[in-house]
Amino acid sequence: MIKTVVSIALPDLKHCDPEDVYDTARITVPFLIMGGTRDFLISPVSTNQLALHSTNAGTPVMMGMAKGAAHTAIEGDGGNHRGYLTAWMRYRLLDDEEAMKAFHGDSSEMMHNENWVDVIQANMDDHDFVNP
Repeated sequence: MIKTVVSIALPDLKHCDPEDVYDTARITVPFLIMGGTRDFLISPVSTNQLALHSTNAGTPVMMGMAKGAAHTAIEGDGGNHRGYLTAWMRYRLLDDEEAMKAFHGDSSEMMHNENWVDVIQANMDDHDFVNP
């Protein structure tokens, strides 16, 4: 059973082969979208925002763009993605209440982390999109 989906550097649909085209409206489990501000060709902020806004209306979803991260920033030690990726998995797979604080509500850590921009969430605490 799939409990969560995480997308890192989600490609713009124009870069996908026909068999790789994705439809985020079909995602019904909590969804984290992570990108980087230097990945403006393959996975620009507009692609990540479209994925978020296209997600099923009741699905908990959050996205953010790591400042200065390029398309391959996750490789190696994980860069700025590592901490939030780990926290998301602990929260969603282990019901870790401490990890949950990184994501829930207006006061969530990710919403106020200066190393992340374009952080948006929906259905995390309520049914409205939240921007700091």
